[in-house]
Amino acid sequence: MSTTDAEFFSEIKKCLTLRDKPDPQEAAVAMGRAQKLTCKHDACTQEIGESIIDSQTITSDQVANWELSLVSMVSKAFGCQMLVRKVFYSTEGSSQTTAGQFIFIGQQAQPEIAAYTAEVLAKKCKFTQENWIEKNSEFIRLAGGNQSTISSMSNAFSEGWVRAVGRLVRDLSNTPDTEKAIAATARKRIVKGATEYIARQVTNADDLRKRKLEIGLS
Repeated sequence: MSTTDAEFFSEIKKCLTLRDKPDPQEAAVAMGRAQKLTCKHDACTQEIGESIIDSQTITSDQVANWELSLVSMVSKAFGCQMLVRKVFYSTEGSSQTTAGQFIFIGQQAQPEIAAYTAEVLAKKCKFTQENWIEKNSEFIRLAGGNQSTISSMSNAFSEGWVRAVGRLVRDLSNTPDTEKAIAATARKRIVKGATEYIARQVTNADDLRKRKLEIGLS
């Protein structure tokens, strides 16, 4: 990363410095500022790149709906296409576990900024959700609810938080040529992921106890 890029990314981080439990309006305003900086930074280039972050919520092979909605919203807000990758780990003496990743594909700095923004907002939303659970779980149990009820209601709360942010944020529009370039890169990325999966299946055929298979590009 050049000095200019480092300074630019430092400005982006300042834009996305939020309180521990930000409301949707605060999050949307921060995203808007980051969008403006990103547009200025990318005005003279059409280079396409990608950036990857880990899922904050994946369990039992599923990503929480609110996180998927949030990442999708952020991706569009920064003019990116987003792919979901599921990663399965299995080691000797342990059962298989699942991790999830989001891949952002876009012009120049857009993927990196989208990834950083999504990571920040997902952590903030999760923290806000945990605070909601702390405040409301006892009341829900007194009303006859159980852990499943609490989980369902807290996820609905987070989905509402994400929708509220989304209503205040505009999607970033790319030129038709840039959209075509992004789409072409995304298609190549999907093919690359499928090829890696097949190759790793063959490579690991003699050692199933230690493997890492990447599948689920969609």
